[in-house]
Amino acid sequence: MTILPITYNTTSKSISTDNTQLETEITQLNSLYSSFISLNSDIPPPPSPTSFTKELSLEIKKLHETGQGLLRQNRFNEAFTAFTRGLELAKSRSSFEPFQGSLPEFLVCLMGRCDASMAMKNYQMALQDSEVLILLGATIPDNHLRHGTAQLHCGLIREAVASFQRGISIKGDHPLLRGAFARATVLLQLENGDL
Repeated sequence: MTILPITYNTTSKSISTDNTQLETEITQLNSLYSSFISLNSDIPPPPSPTSFTKELSLEIKKLHETGQGLLRQNRFNEAFTAFTRGLELAKSRSSFEPFQGSLPEFLVCLMGRCDASMAMKNYQMALQDSEVLILLGATIPDNHLRHGTAQLHCGLIREAVASFQRGISIKGDHPLLRGAFARATVLLQLENGDL
C-alpha cells in the first residue's frame, strides 16, 4: 500500500499535497467538494433539466444577446467583453450540474467571442477559440468556417484549406464555406507556384 503525501485542513475543509503530479486532481477535488458544501444538502440533485440553475442560464443568454447586438453595431471590443463574461458564467457552474445543458451555452458564447475577435482582426485569439469550437462542436459547419478563416489570416493556408474541406464534408451546399475554400485553394496554388 502506498501512502500519499496529502494533508487535510479542518478549517477550509480542503486537502493539499506537495506532490506536483497530484496537484491538478487535488484542485479539482477541492473544487467539487466546495460545490457540495455550498448546497447545504447531503447529496446534490440528480442531473436533469430541472436541476439546472435557470438564473445563471438567463444571465448567460442575456450576455450572449447583448454581445450579438454589439456585434451588429460594430462595437467589437464591447461584444468581446460580453461574450467573455458569458463564457466565465458558463464555466462557473457547479461541477455536478448536467454538462449537456452548459455545453450549448459555452459554445454559443465562444462562437460569438471568436466572431468578435475576427472583427477586431485579433486572429490569434480567434484561432485559439476556433480550435476549442472544433473540439466541442465538430459537426457544426460554421465552426470549420471560423477555424479556417482564422488559420488563413494567421498564414496557415494549407490548414485553412483542410478546415474548409471538413466543413464542406458536413454541409456541402454551404455557400460561405465553398467561397472560402475556393479563395484558400487559389492562395495555396499561388504559394506553391502552381499559378
